[in-house]
Amino acid sequence: MGDGESSIGKAGCLLCAITECANRLGTVAHRDPRELNRMGRTAGAFVGSAALTEKLARCAGLDCSPRIDGPPDILSKQVQARLAMGKMLLLHVDHDSSKPKGDVAADHWVLAIELNGASLVYADPATGALHMMPVNSLTAESGWPDKRLYRVRGIRQLSRRPADA
Repeated sequence: MGDGESSIGKAGCLLCAITECANRLGTVAHRDPRELNRMGRTAGAFVGSAALTEKLARCAGLDCSPRIDGPPDILSKQVQARLAMGKMLLLHVDHDSSKPKGDVAADHWVLAIELNGASLVYADPATGALHMMPVNSLTAESGWPDKRLYRVRGIRQLSRRPADA
């Protein structure tokens, strides 16, 4: 993936979440993660296997806001407000909360798509499926076979880039 030794299957959750958003917003036609990976390499959107999120989003025709971190109550208000406006969000989640204090740096990305009552609907690149998460706690059991606990640690808003940008 990128210019590093990792693969999309091992470390491509951010790449896949951005691709999913671009396809849902119609910024690119029939784009898949491999194409975005190639475009990102050409545009210098990677340092090794690590993605430079804003540059990678631009390759997909998207703008990406600065990351917002904070306690769950602050993030919950941000998530609710942005999803209520029809925005999609990258959610940086800790997916091994069984560890003492979890992985506070977070280690997985999912795409929040919309609100559904008191929950948000998110696409998880690891499972290839849509799941629900209570928006007030921003914590949910993953769809993984070992039922990992997801906990949101940070968010970034994605939106369609203006045509002249």
